[in-house]
Amino acid sequence: MWTMRDEFDLEEDGQTTPALMTLEALLPRGLEGLTRELRRALERDNYSEALKVANARYAEQGATDLEAALTYAVLLVGRQLCDEALGVIRRALTHHAQDVSLQLSQVEALIVMGEFDAATALLDAMGSVSTAEPRHHAFMGDMYLDMGSEDEAMDCYRQAVDRGVEAVDVAFRLGHLLFDREEFDEAAHYFGIAARQAVDNPMVWEMAATAYFEAGRVEDAAYAFKRVLQEDPENTSAWLYLGLCHQVNQDFEDAVDAFEEYVELEPESAVGWGQLGQSHLLLGQLEQALRSFEEGVKHAGDDVTMLNGATMAAYQSGDTEAAERWARRAIEVGPENMEAQYNLGVLLLERRRVKEARLVLEQLLEQEPPDSSSAVGALAVAELIDGQRAAAFEHIEEAQRLGVDAEWLGAFAEELLKLEGGTPARTFLQKAYSGDDRWLSVRAMLSFVCASIAGEEELSREFSATFVEELERTPEVVPMMWDFESWEAVAMRLQGEEARVFSKMLAVVEGRRKLAQVADSIRR
Repeated sequence: MWTMRDEFDLEEDGQTTPALMTLEALLPRGLEGLTRELRRALERDNYSEALKVANARYAEQGATDLEAALTYAVLLVGRQLCDEALGVIRRALTHHAQDVSLQLSQVEALIVMGEFDAATALLDAMGSVSTAEPRHHAFMGDMYLDMGSEDEAMDCYRQAVDRGVEAVDVAFRLGHLLFDREEFDEAAHYFGIAARQAVDNPMVWEMAATAYFEAGRVEDAAYAFKRVLQEDPENTSAWLYLGLCHQVNQDFEDAVDAFEEYVELEPESAVGWGQLGQSHLLLGQLEQALRSFEEGVKHAGDDVTMLNGATMAAYQSGDTEAAERWARRAIEVGPENMEAQYNLGVLLLERRRVKEARLVLEQLLEQEPPDSSSAVGALAVAELIDGQRAAAFEHIEEAQRLGVDAEWLGAFAEELLKLEGGTPARTFLQKAYSGDDRWLSVRAMLSFVCASIAGEEELSREFSATFVEELERTPEVVPMMWDFESWEAVAMRLQGEEARVFSKMLAVVEGRRKLAQVADSIRR
């Protein structure tokens, strides 16, 4: 269990540091209540001299002097002279009967003596004392924590912080306790308070940042990690998590910058290279992505995650042969890795090796992956190309029920167009459904192509008008991250006005033209 005492190495600091903490918490004026001679002895870690000075002051002032009695009692407890300390406290209580600090020093003495039941009873009784100040609640939290009563300690710390105690360590301890319980949102709140009080302390800011990240407050986490790096620019963990924050926020260029800083400091980190590769991949920087994944593989050995990343980078760069090599290596390393199997199946399909693709995808589906929609969609396309029409339509229906990525519906329609012509493909598209916000406008565009190829002029005009209507209804879907390259090749069969309309549609969905500029000419 983590306690306040864990912050210090007691063999190194002896009795001085805990005593100073107690004196600062309990003396009405904090350490300002100590005489210069006593403070000098404590600063030199001369505990014996400090105890001698405190004894002399107490002997001179007597139990009526609260600061003298309290200081002497605390230092006696530090030497485990608890019976003597309790005697001093009891005499002082006859003059200061309601003093909270004296009662708390009594609690500390009881804890040191191992009298936990008595200490707990006294603390519980003090919980509702109206004269207790925020510093007292903080100290009560420390005492509860030293006895292993975390819930009570946290309640005391909350009262102390919420009532404005000016002590970084109190909010920090409370944040730690909450973080260990995975109560990340509340932990982030208290770490944030501690960080704002300890402006230049990178350790406090890093804990706040980590809690923000775990709580899903990614923008706050990114800000806090940047504060860490202002004070500690070589903090590798902060660079890594800052990059992850940027990834979550889809700020991929900033993510690349952060991960590049990380791998410069940790050049053998496979995780860093993998995240850098992923960010490059999402930016479409395919050569850089592939180099990063290759570097990750070099340092991770045969790591399936890195191999899968290299597969995707090679595939998206158009090198399907290299992508297949990476995918097969990934399967050799992790024969049950479903992502690697899916990647290989798609690559074989891309290379028109449909029988092999079907075999890989069928074996994958036998393992009942948690999300099978894409594998079912790919299998449907492979079956259609392989002449298994009934099975293909059965699987594409199943894929739709599973919520398949809409791009597989487009791929199925494309193969149907090539095999059977525009009308069957258009008929399929009109019935195809997807929860993807992009689908209705994409479906209208692809249906326009199919109807135009089939010579269905009236329908093609209807689909072009529908395309405009759907994009006017959902303008946020543009620009689209969708690979229309194969459909561009199919649309080469269009001529005249229909070819020009498709060109404008494509420019709109890819974000190269504004819909308002070409809407009328698309509607015709």
